[in-house]
Amino acid sequence: MGTTNVSLEKAIKQMCEQRGMDVVGFADPALVEAPSYLKPSDALPECRSIIVFGKAVPSEAYAEDSNKAYNKAVFSYHDVLDALSADIVAFLQSRGHPSVLVGAFRPIVFRKGKFRGRISLKHAAQAAGIGTIGLNTLLLSPKYGPRLRMGGVVTTARLTPDSPMAKPVCIEGCTLCIDKCPYGALSKDGIDFYRCLTRAHGHPLISTSKATEGFPDWNWLNKVAAWMYNTFGANYTYLCWECITSCPLFPAGQ
Repeated sequence: MGTTNVSLEKAIKQMCEQRGMDVVGFADPALVEAPSYLKPSDALPECRSIIVFGKAVPSEAYAEDSNKAYNKAVFSYHDVLDALSADIVAFLQSRGHPSVLVGAFRPIVFRKGKFRGRISLKHAAQAAGIGTIGLNTLLLSPKYGPRLRMGGVVTTARLTPDSPMAKPVCIEGCTLCIDKCPYGALSKDGIDFYRCLTRAHGHPLISTSKATEGFPDWNWLNKVAAWMYNTFGANYTYLCWECITSCPLFPAGQ
């Protein structure tokens, strides 16, 4: 007799717990409010479920005067998340459920002149009830605020989806993330992608991706930008995280 879905769900949650994840949820692909050109089914035809899990970066990592502590923590978390994703994929496929890893960091794709993950993990996490997307365009968790780093898996397995939160986590009327952004990249209309990318990310090739801003529908240029970003531009550093630390929910769950 094959493994039941309930057993699969329990096993996946145990794997996440054993690997130190702070959150885990299952999302219904139909509830993922990501751009239409980044549908879960694009990553995996017949996708029936999305598994999302995350680990909160310790608040102390943001307190250092240098950006070394933050970057070290974030990129080490990416490795942990991707390793877990790979293990969950192997686990599900061994039980007859085709599945695909969604990288916490790589690979990225360029669509419409902007870089994206294979699917939007923050939208998947919102659909899985882990949190809601705030004015700073980041996922906000009631317990961990904006500090979660996430990984995921899309799968053909039918897993019982978690329910999205009924109310936004973002504090109504709060605009601190907008007010504190040193580059003026945030507004009530969202984020100026290139204003943030070319200032808050340290790498000599990052600015070249701005060429896609003028030709967002040129597929060849999008492909070249993605190739550069995933290869020569991969070893960038974060230079700013004011949108995280300015959030009143930032200290949550310290």
